[in-house]
Amino acid sequence: MDILHDPYTWVIFSFVLFLGLAWKFGRKPIADGLDAKIAVIRAEVENAERLRDEAKALLLDYESRQKEIQSMADKMVADARDQAEVLRQREELRMNELLKTKEAQLTERLNLMRDQAIDEIRQVAASLAYDTTRKMVGQKLDDDTRAKLIDRALDHVSQQLN
Repeated sequence: MDILHDPYTWVIFSFVLFLGLAWKFGRKPIADGLDAKIAVIRAEVENAERLRDEAKALLLDYESRQKEIQSMADKMVADARDQAEVLRQREELRMNELLKTKEAQLTERLNLMRDQAIDEIRQVAASLAYDTTRKMVGQKLDDDTRAKLIDRALDHVSQQLN
């Protein structure tokens, strides 16, 4: 009976008893608690996976929208370039027409000025010829011949001016 008085025996006995009671009464609450914790973690993991899938879907949707918007923007830029080219060509044609019109006006004006200058030169030449002829006739011819020559010269000059 020495074993009953040994403190190690009672420590071992109480430890075994404790383990047995803990196993009998503590196993189910601990297992239920662990199961509940596992269920919570499993639900959080499933929720996280669902959120990840939703995020992937949203990302794909936004990337698709971005590509669509980029495509629309590229099309708008291309359309704007085309319109700018059309406007440039139209304005170039308009400027060419305007230049042709201005050139024609200037050519007409230069021709008119040339014609006026020629008319003035003819008038000065006719006047000079008339004055010179008059002086020469006045100095070298008699009155009757002078009158006939003046009349002929005036007729000739008036015919050339018309």
